[in-house]
Amino acid sequence: MLPFDSIAVLALTAEVRSLLRGDRGGIANAVDQMFFLGLYTVLWVRHVMVMVGKGFSSRKHSIFLALSTTMYVSAVLHAGLLAYRVLYGLGLTPEAAERQHWWTDLTGWHIRMISALQFTQVVIGDLIQAFRTYVAWSFNLWVVILPFPFFLTGVVTTILSFIPAHPTPYLQLLLRIGLPSSLTYNLTMSALLIWRLTRAHAESARAGVRDATRPPVLLRIARVVAETGALYVCAYAIFIALDFAGRLEMFVVQAALMPIGGMTFSLMSIRLYGIVDEEPESSWSWPSWTTWSKTETFPGDSDGPYPPDVERAISRHRDRTFSGDRERRLSGAGELSYSGHGERILTGDCERTLSGEQARTLSLERAHTHGSSQSTLQRTSQHTLPRTLQSTLSPDAVVQR
Repeated sequence: MLPFDSIAVLALTAEVRSLLRGDRGGIANAVDQMFFLGLYTVLWVRHVMVMVGKGFSSRKHSIFLALSTTMYVSAVLHAGLLAYRVLYGLGLTPEAAERQHWWTDLTGWHIRMISALQFTQVVIGDLIQAFRTYVAWSFNLWVVILPFPFFLTGVVTTILSFIPAHPTPYLQLLLRIGLPSSLTYNLTMSALLIWRLTRAHAESARAGVRDATRPPVLLRIARVVAETGALYVCAYAIFIALDFAGRLEMFVVQAALMPIGGMTFSLMSIRLYGIVDEEPESSWSWPSWTTWSKTETFPGDSDGPYPPDVERAISRHRDRTFSGDRERRLSGAGELSYSGHGERILTGDCERTLSGEQARTLSLERAHTHGSSQSTLQRTSQHTLPRTLQSTLSPDAVVQR
């Protein structure tokens, strides 16, 4: 989110690096970024192929494709401008004084563009991650509001960092505040999302419907979020540590941050689509709203799976299936059942949860006919729970950076 090339300039001037070492740092910076951009290109092309293969049954598919393309184009332009900066500094500025000015001047149009592109990509990733977490927590605004000061701090310090024309202690202070704030926000949102997934799986298992999500898809999704997001978080944390230490090794890490941020988005989407594709074809149909109160049949929609917009999140209802007439308030935002609610958190392509009418029907059957309750639960799991996964995950809404 912050102008990392400005940080590189500060590292050079703070320790009075020689011009030769500064040039070498610029070369390493550009080569490293080109390498990771190549990896990002492969993953992005694969991501686009998967999305196109799924079709565009909704405008939301196009939105996610546009966001993915924006992040990739930003990374390509960032790498091109960085290469221009290095080549101009090495070959087109023969005079030592002119070269010194080139490496330390922060008012050049290319520096402004590099910082703006970095800012654009990171903001897109953070907003997608915030929206996924917001949906996973049943549209609870507090989940977004509480970590918001960290996000706001990063945005404000980024905007203020455009003001100084040369490296100053003021700029250094802004960066030292903004970088940890941005990392803290990323970690907080990721932790909330992963915790929600694991908690939902635990509640579903206690409700006795764990067999409906075999293997445990919620845990697989949580693992994908953690593993893929760790790539960006670790690189970001290493970069911050090297920046505070004033080490030149930060060049190698900071050059990779932009492509790694985009790689995280594409790689997570590819892996989540892989989980989705493992579900049987019959689980992709959507029930008509008129059949929600029935547990026997669930005719599907002809439009196929719901698009990956994360919008159809966890359904809310009174869960009397396992607690009699007592309402289980599992979310501060409203009534929420985890009885096989599945993964509506990252892709709109997974299963669906029990509605309130289904839960009430099953509760009455359990209350009056103990002998047939087990078969009713099995029948409900077979026809309803396979749809629980259809509306929870959104491989494209994704993050983490």
